[in-house]
Amino acid sequence: METNKTFSLVEIAKLVAGELILKGDLSDHISAVKPLATAQEGDISFLSNAAYVNQLKTTHASCVFIKKEQIASVPTHAIVVSDPYVALAQLLAWFDDASSFEPGVAASCMIDKSAKLGKDCSIAPGVVIDAHVVLGENLIIEPGVYIGKGARIGSRTHLKSGVQIAHGVHIGEDCIIHQGAVIGSDGFGNAWHQGAWLKVPQVGSVSIGDKVEIGANSTIDRGALEDTRIGNGVRIDNQVQIAHNVCIGDHSAIAGCSGIAGSTDIGAYCLIGGGCNINGHIRIADKVTILGGSNLTKNINETGSVYAGLFPAMPASKWRRIMVYIRNLDQWSKTLKKLTRGQK
Repeated sequence: METNKTFSLVEIAKLVAGELILKGDLSDHISAVKPLATAQEGDISFLSNAAYVNQLKTTHASCVFIKKEQIASVPTHAIVVSDPYVALAQLLAWFDDASSFEPGVAASCMIDKSAKLGKDCSIAPGVVIDAHVVLGENLIIEPGVYIGKGARIGSRTHLKSGVQIAHGVHIGEDCIIHQGAVIGSDGFGNAWHQGAWLKVPQVGSVSIGDKVEIGANSTIDRGALEDTRIGNGVRIDNQVQIAHNVCIGDHSAIAGCSGIAGSTDIGAYCLIGGGCNINGHIRIADKVTILGGSNLTKNINETGSVYAGLFPAMPASKWRRIMVYIRNLDQWSKTLKKLTRGQK
């Protein structure tokens, strides 16, 4: 990442609450963040994965975020921190020019006269804000966003281009919703009646907590009667489908292309890998991990358990044993044929 900004090593160490270890003079200023393998003079890098320790020894970066036990391996300046990846995140946020928006409302916006806008919001061209919407302070709303009637959005939330917020949705403070996400569309409610589908009106809404991030083109459906609920600090990747009346506990994370069927209750601090299919009307305990590509069809009641599998998900330890059996089936089949040859 390169920017027009330049910071001293002392400033950076202070930002990340790290200890600056010098190897030479203190003349270096940092203007870019690069991987260990490609970093050059004037760049800062980091080591958070031990697999790249050899790159640490040969890097040309001016400075590296490291843990204390790695000091001897660093050929250049270092900033010692407890978690180099967290330090990287803090620095990138500082460097990020894209997050800077000037307050103001573009002339081409369509804002209903009954809407209430907080102080210092940045509202880009082509935004439509319907009746009785309430916005907090310091919101960033990028081009082409639609906010439906009666929606409420907390302070410092950032809606990126093309986001669609349906009527009555409630979004907390300090959230980020990426391009093309749709929040509050109708849930998939249908009743079979006299040989045809009868639409079940979805009269609930969506309630999203504080500090939630929702990826591009993800969809969160409104509840049938009560709200679909997303807890504080939740992370939802791109192209995730969350159906009506799902509840997701605080600080859970869901990777891309996963689908969660209706009325499922997911606990706090859960990790759901990419491409998972989760059945409706089930309960998942807190701190559960579901490995990528899994199909889950029943409750998980054990806190902190790990599940995996395609047919359907099961405890990960059991799944791994089954995979060993599957990989050996061909050899076992050949052995069995040899042993039974000629036996009738």
